[in-house]
Amino acid sequence: MIPATMLTDPVRGGFPSTSFCRSSQVLPLNILVIGPAKTGTTIISKTIHHAIAGAEFHMEPKNLEIFLSESRIDGTSRVVKVIYEHWKKKPHLFRAIVNNELPLVFDRLVTIVRDPRDEWISRIMYFPYVWAGRQTAGADFSPLEQWVRFIRGVETNPQNHSFVSMLNQLNQTFHSKIKVKGREKRGYWAFCNDLPAHAHQLRYEDFVSGRLGELEQFLGMSLSIPSSLGNLDRTMRSASFNNWKALFKQEDVDLFRRECGDLMETQGYTDWELEPVAQLDSASYSGYLRRVLAEYLD
Repeated sequence: MIPATMLTDPVRGGFPSTSFCRSSQVLPLNILVIGPAKTGTTIISKTIHHAIAGAEFHMEPKNLEIFLSESRIDGTSRVVKVIYEHWKKKPHLFRAIVNNELPLVFDRLVTIVRDPRDEWISRIMYFPYVWAGRQTAGADFSPLEQWVRFIRGVETNPQNHSFVSMLNQLNQTFHSKIKVKGREKRGYWAFCNDLPAHAHQLRYEDFVSGRLGELEQFLGMSLSIPSSLGNLDRTMRSASFNNWKALFKQEDVDLFRRECGDLMETQGYTDWELEPVAQLDSASYSGYLRRVLAEYLD
């Protein structure tokens, strides 16, 4: 870990790009991590948090409370993880956070981009956990078992299922109305194209591949990805990429090309080649569901 006492202020005092140097003034280091849901925001922000001794970690704040605290007064470093969708209805406040217009000033901002095809697989696999958490006492949790059985069938016969069919089944099972909407991705990536000077854009695929050099240089610290996140392990499913290649069918390719294909191309996601498999890895599908839904399943 990097002691907070060895950090110079990048906003006011010149942050070294590859190493730390002592400053006559002890200053905290505040880092903001932003990304859409299921783009690796938890593992990335916790990796950074583990590298800063004594730092506080704030998980997905949805109001201004933490941003109104001046950490330079108490000398505490803070790593704050923000989900982009949580603030889309409060764009002016969100911009104030990003542009350091509030008392909590961030020295570094990390934004995350991920292949939307993998992101959406992660979204529909995590949704049942979110759904279960919203239910009240005495609720009927049988839809969870139905979904696990359906996903087991997808695993064993992926050739008979598509992402579109999975999404349709999810909506039928949980009475939801989830749709792939390109305009949501357009809003986030437009934001990523207009970042302040203290920001760095990180590709999820680089992170899970261990290509951390640019991020480490930007932050000025060495990083080590933790093997476990404790009670946040539920956020980790496959820790890989290109999952879509084994699952998608042509109708799925057509859907994502239509909704956000042009944007994906600007971010370098230009590969559309499918790689069908006889079976899917259960650890990332039904096994993952049984792990995160254990408290709700019989």
